[in-house]
Amino acid sequence: MNELTSEHYVEGLRKAEELGIVVGDVETWAGDYFDHIARGVTTMNTRSVNSAVLPLIKLYGDPGFSFLELGQGVGVACAQVRAAAAEGSRIVSTARTPANPWYVCNITMKRLMELLNERMCEPWKGGELTIVQWLERVERERFEKKRGADTFSLEELFDLQRDFGLEIFTVLDEDSPFLDCCKVGDLPEDSLPEGSYKMVYENNGPISKSPERVRIVSMVMEALDSDGVLFLSESTQGGVALGNELREGGVLEDGDLVISLANDLSNEAGATIIAKKDSPLAVRMREHGDDCEFGGVFYIRDEIVYQQVFGVIN
Repeated sequence: MNELTSEHYVEGLRKAEELGIVVGDVETWAGDYFDHIARGVTTMNTRSVNSAVLPLIKLYGDPGFSFLELGQGVGVACAQVRAAAAEGSRIVSTARTPANPWYVCNITMKRLMELLNERMCEPWKGGELTIVQWLERVERERFEKKRGADTFSLEELFDLQRDFGLEIFTVLDEDSPFLDCCKVGDLPEDSLPEGSYKMVYENNGPISKSPERVRIVSMVMEALDSDGVLFLSESTQGGVALGNELREGGVLEDGDLVISLANDLSNEAGATIIAKKDSPLAVRMREHGDDCEFGGVFYIRDEIVYQQVFGVIN
């Protein structure tokens, strides 16, 4: 699988459906606002995994680790978790639009824009066109198709890779997909992918968007192992409010912790983590951060406490 065309990308989805990797109502993806296939690849659907997730994976550190992302976009975060997790780990996602499990996107669109600005005058391979001239052409097409300034079609990204040598995608061998399962669906109407999970992760996905987020979290908590965590890469204020809603709604059990992570301790606008009482994170939180609790939420603001709780240092 070494072709770089949008047609080949979609063919890969059909192949994944035949193999049982992509499941659900695959034909529904065209209506998704964040559909990277029809509407384009953006900063919203190419977000890197929150940096605080990686030490958490190491806390589990066994081949039984299982990870579910809600709203995976192109699959950047899932591919990063696959690379960081132990061999034999299970990486699963669910979204309205499926990701091709063999096309690993190596770069966020934010970083791509920075690279293009750095290399503005670099010539197109085998021709006289420069990146800035190529961007001018793309801008005209964006205006005609009413696409955002940070939005590229798959074909445009493949052009950049072929003709300017930018390593945007890596195409994996057919027997080495980075996703074990990608379920096409719309929460909470549709069910989660089958199985139980050590970690469920979301970055601007259905929990943050849905008015029925407590219902979705209830579904997630049932799917978590007894030592699992729900990691929400979102603002502290929104996460703490969600924690309060969950307690009032009876979703949390005695001993489950709501942990709020400060903005400067992750590569996102903070994070809220719901840690089941037997999770390694909850155990370490009680050991190293018991004095961080306020109003039923554990606030991690100190770098040393963060490193102790997340296992960066003992």
